Amino acid sequence: MVYEKSQLGLTPAQTAHLLDQLQIHFADAWVEGYDAFIPAMANHPKDRHVLATAVACGAQTIVRFNLKDLLPDALAPWNVDAQTPDEFPIHRYYLDPPAVFTVVRQQAEQRGDGID
Repeated sequence: MVYEKSQLGLTPAQTAHLLDQLQIHFADAWVEGYDAFIPAMANHPKDRHVLATAVACGAQTIVRFNLKDLLPDALAPWNVDAQTPDEFPIHRYYLDPPAVFTVVRQQAEQRGDGID
């Protein structure tokens, strides 16, 4: 792949390296086949790929800071919700507190910060 421009201000080589590393470390996070859903999305045109990707992979929640282009009326037909990164763990906690504690404990152990 050739990358001419990066929204992060990276050179093409840096962008290619970043994508390679993301594919290595987050291989199960890559979604293909979402393009066919884009025309059916009713949210803001510049973010239709975001909702289309969520629909294609069966996601129930989109987590991102900018929610202004993902209004509930556009998400509702697809049974998808959008939350900020601050809201998401709080919602998860109310759904399943033990699961959240397990993940936090695992993350702390990976960092070497044991939880007593």
